[in-house]
Amino acid sequence: MIDHVEGKISPGYETEGHVVHWARVYDALFGWFLGRTHYTIVKLAAPMPGEEVLNVGCGTGSLTLAVKAALGSRGTIHSIDTSPEMVELAQCKAKKSGRELDFCVGLAEKLPFADRTYDLVMSQFAIRLLSGD
Repeated sequence: MIDHVEGKISPGYETEGHVVHWARVYDALFGWFLGRTHYTIVKLAAPMPGEEVLNVGCGTGSLTLAVKAALGSRGTIHSIDTSPEMVELAQCKAKKSGRELDFCVGLAEKLPFADRTYDLVMSQFAIRLLSGD
């Protein structure tokens, strides 16, 4: 289902929601606004140093970077998004920031993780892209 290397969703898995294919435009239009919300989201989610966190629908990665800062060196955050373009831009942002972070392409509807894998699961706006069925 997830492809870390190619950044594509494996055949047979299709999201029932929407996939954003214009990551750089999205980031240019909404990045500033979203960045202003990250402090509040991190404060409300209260990730603790050393925790394992999953960001579902990570988009261009700015929230992931903010959460990683709160987690410190002992905490880990993994991020997943259906859009290869979003994941690619998130990886570029992480590299530019000097952080090694795990971004992968995958489906929110079919997360490939066992129950209780993470201490905290978060999502900022991805729910609006999922199917209402």
